[in-house]
Amino acid sequence: MSELVESLVADQKIDKCRWFIAETEDGTAVGMTALESINMMHGNAILPVFIAEPWRRCGLGIRMSAMMIDLAFKQLRLHRVATLYRSDNVATAAMINRLGFKQEGVSKQAWFNGGKYLDLVNVAVLVGEWELNRLALQTELDPAVTLKLGSRASEAWCWPSKNAS
Repeated sequence: MSELVESLVADQKIDKCRWFIAETEDGTAVGMTALESINMMHGNAILPVFIAEPWRRCGLGIRMSAMMIDLAFKQLRLHRVATLYRSDNVATAAMINRLGFKQEGVSKQAWFNGGKYLDLVNVAVLVGEWELNRLALQTELDPAVTLKLGSRASEAWCWPSKNAS
C-alpha cells in the first residue's frame, strides 16, 4: 500500500493526477478521490472514488465526486471526466447516474473478484452535461452533510454550497 501511495504522489508531482483524502472533523480518513491521467491537451481526466465501508451510502461519495468534477471543469478547464465501475455495483451505478455520467461501453470480464471475472462499465460526463445537471444536484442534496475542500474552505469549495452558482 505504501508503494502505491508513493507512486501516486510521484505522479502528482508531474501534474498527471491530484489525490485528495476525505476526513472527518477529527481527522479520521473516510475516503479518497482523485483526478488521474489528467491530459491538458485533450481536456480529460479519470475520476476514481473510494469510500471506507462504514461511510458508504451517506452521501460522501457523490459530494466528493461533484467537487472533483467542479475542480476538473472550473479550475483545470477540462472538457471530459471519465470513470468506471464494476457492473455488479448497484450503489455506484446509481451515484454515477445522479452525477450525469453516460455509459460509453463495457469492458467484458475486466475485473477479477471473489474467484470470478466481472464486467467494468465505462462512463463519462462532458462539461456541458455537468453544467446542466450540477445546479439540480446541488439543490437536491441535503445541506446537513457538507464536504469542504481544505480546513479554510470558501463557500465555492463546499458541496453542496449555499451559493449554487
